[in-house]
Amino acid sequence: MFNQSVGDQLVSRLSGYLGEPAEHTKSAIQTSLPGIIGNLVKKTGTPAGASALLAFLRKEQINGNLLSNMSTLFTGGEATEGLLAQGDKVLDFLFGKDNPVQSKLVDYLSSRDGINRGASSTLLKLISPMLMGIIGRHANQNDLEEEGLSKLLAEQRELLQETVPRGFFEQIGLPGLEKPKPKVVVEPAEEEKEEVAPPPKTSLLRKIGPWLLLVSLALGMLLAMRACGGRPDGINSMAVEGEVTDSTSLSENEKSDDAAAPVNRTAAVTIAPHLESSSIKNIHAHLYGITGNGQSRYPLHEVFFRPQSSILTAPSMRHLDHLAVLLQAYKYKAVIIEGHAQIPADTLVRQELAMDQAKSVRNALIELGVDSARLEAAAMPTATTDQKPIQGEPMQWVTIGFRDP
Repeated sequence: MFNQSVGDQLVSRLSGYLGEPAEHTKSAIQTSLPGIIGNLVKKTGTPAGASALLAFLRKEQINGNLLSNMSTLFTGGEATEGLLAQGDKVLDFLFGKDNPVQSKLVDYLSSRDGINRGASSTLLKLISPMLMGIIGRHANQNDLEEEGLSKLLAEQRELLQETVPRGFFEQIGLPGLEKPKPKVVVEPAEEEKEEVAPPPKTSLLRKIGPWLLLVSLALGMLLAMRACGGRPDGINSMAVEGEVTDSTSLSENEKSDDAAAPVNRTAAVTIAPHLESSSIKNIHAHLYGITGNGQSRYPLHEVFFRPQSSILTAPSMRHLDHLAVLLQAYKYKAVIIEGHAQIPADTLVRQELAMDQAKSVRNALIELGVDSARLEAAAMPTATTDQKPIQGEPMQWVTIGFRDP
């Protein structure tokens, strides 16, 4: 099981070998693991697929022993060459020859995480045999056969759906693994709306208990190489009830100052408790018409970019997934996305960076299902104090505003 120190060591060694910044390498690992595991889940969805996996692990003697020699794995010597050769075999087994999924995953890593395409391809060769080694070790230690392994791998579908942004699997060519989108139910306007509590969730720890070692490795690397063994802070569900008609009445304390004209409103949006203090709550209050502070712009506190770039971090995509669901529930507002940059010193460069960041958020929301016609990107290279995020006041950030279409 990888702990914090081993995880940091892995990132450092991989970063040095690939010649890429450690932060970019860490993000690429976080992105690549769901792609590898997702393809593995799909490939072993039948007893025949699980049987093929067991046969491959035994033939290639993939049993996790290489994890005990990490100090020599990325030195460029014989151990590294052996790992790369084994990685080629693993990727051939997982994706097959000339499979577009592997190519799309490499392209995704390069575009999202800021490492070149060659480094992305090499990274897959290096980490895929490590992940398969964990599976091989666990299968040997627990005497797993085809049926047991197939069942355990199938149970990871829910875990993947909870930990990756919506649209990821479709972009890399693995449809069918996506989490179902919330359904919008239209109810008569005159009926009283009741907030529907989200259904109780089945404990994932109970479900993946026998396979905790593999999950610990994947999630430890997925969440910035934290200590393994627990479930990550994944995406909690956002339950959305249907839109109501123009005749819906609002209570006095729910009416905004400009609520004279009737508008379409969402009946209720139930947001996970851990988001109560985030920008999602403020945006929801504004859209629902209960904001009374007159604020027109809302900083997205949980959206971050690589330093002086328009590359979104992986945690930012998870937050934008929540925002996309909210925006799709309130379809009567146009959205203005403003990029802000206080560095570098050159004004024209700041203007270009701010616009690129706003476009990056706009493109992400479009990928997550928001109508492109509603989204407008703008650059704000300088900003007043009241527009800055309250958490650390970073030198580059994004705000979101609304107007009637």
